[in-house]
Amino acid sequence: MYRKFFGLKKRPFILTPDPEFLYLSKVHDLAIIHLEYGIVQNAGFLALTGEVGAGKTTLLKYLFEKVKDSLDIAMLFNTNLDPHAFLEMLVREFE
Repeated sequence: MYRKFFGLKKRPFILTPDPEFLYLSKVHDLAIIHLEYGIVQNAGFLALTGEVGAGKTTLLKYLFEKVKDSLDIAMLFNTNLDPHAFLEMLVREFE
């Protein structure tokens, strides 16, 4: 209903993160800069943390779209695991 009223082409409020609707605030922009620097410097392991709803997943999807052809990337969402289970999950992401 509101899409037609406001002349929107897509639903802006959906449950899954969509990088197309990313608003790069100063904090988000700084996070992208740090992540890109870590990638360029071959840091190996990068972690992005923050509050629920802060835009972490959307930010990562945005970044991954930029570098997907040149890097192998894994996204781990449940890191509340013992070290063995964490490594198993990490390996599965790269299979």
